[in-house]
Amino acid sequence: MRTPIRTPECPTFCPHPQQRVKPTIVKAYLIPIAPFEEQKRIVAAVGAVFSILDDIDSLQGLYSENMQSIRNKIIEAGIRGKLTEQLPEDGTAVNLLEHIAEKRAALQAAKVIRKTKPLPPVSENEEPFRIPSSWKWVHLSDLYRFTNGTASRGTEGGTPHPVLRLADLTDGRIDTSDVRELSLADSEYASHIIERGDLVIIRVNGSREKVATIYQYLDDAEMSYCDHLFCGKSYSNRISPRYISLICRSELVRKQVDPLIKTTAGQNTISQGNLGKTIIPLPPFAEQERIVDRIDAFLSALPE
Repeated sequence: MRTPIRTPECPTFCPHPQQRVKPTIVKAYLIPIAPFEEQKRIVAAVGAVFSILDDIDSLQGLYSENMQSIRNKIIEAGIRGKLTEQLPEDGTAVNLLEHIAEKRAALQAAKVIRKTKPLPPVSENEEPFRIPSSWKWVHLSDLYRFTNGTASRGTEGGTPHPVLRLADLTDGRIDTSDVRELSLADSEYASHIIERGDLVIIRVNGSREKVATIYQYLDDAEMSYCDHLFCGKSYSNRISPRYISLICRSELVRKQVDPLIKTTAGQNTISQGNLGKTIIPLPPFAEQERIVDRIDAFLSALPE
């Protein structure tokens, strides 16, 4: 009776506010009847099929979990320095941090950015695990400055500018094919510009898992961004946005970020300051690129 077989001449339901079926209609159903012993075999066979389907569902769930676990382990191996060779010609993270400090000081002297007190260096007790000697543990704020998006909902007499929204962040990438425009004052736009190579970070979202998700901005066209987002601008072009984006997908970063997310009225939020406190391992620039290439190669070899 659970099969889709019905008698064509008989309607399934009678017209009534509460849907119901008449006994006369049920009696009119045509069903195939097998010999009694075969009926039992059919029931047993169907039961076995459903049992197999249940097993398949369970195995598919385990397979998906195992695939995610494998992906996490590949990323973790990469950010521990286990997938790449440390080459003397790459220099060291200490050299890189000295270069970044010079760039940061130059931006402050030119009044492009305000002078702020950096966080204390990561202590040995704070280090989550051992890394190669040419690397260094750093805070994200040592490498990037973060800015909230524009809170403007449109300025009368302003100039129309494209403004990136949460809806434009899909499937792990930024889709600029349908970005909406908003009239902004020139000063408002100038202080909220995303450029190629910047990071776009979800600041607030109804889904806790999406908060602090990082995207690379790869478009050549400049645009603004809404106040649900952060923009991360690096102090130096020797920081690979590919590496930062990848490492921020790791369990290392997620475990640090999750306790810092605040929930108010169903919205989950992380602040610039808390995001900037995140501790990550920093290799020399050339090795950052090699790590991403190696991890991408491993991940692309995994079945979907």
